[in-house]
Amino acid sequence: MKTILIINGEKYWKNYFAGFDVVQKKVQTSEFIVKNAELYVLDADGVCRPDVIFGDWGR
Repeated sequence: MKTILIINGEKYWKNYFAGFDVVQKKVQTSEFIVKNAELYVLDADGVCRPDVIFGDWGR
């Protein structure tokens, strides 16, 4: 299953991506690491390796 990472998005965004593993994190509390050409994102809730990233970067 593909993983979608939502950065700083609203909780209801998850509802638009049925059939995907949706992970939500905040950019302010996450770390981004590239290892072996793959992106990993970690925070206090755990680590994910997203296939796609969507974000609400402000207005």
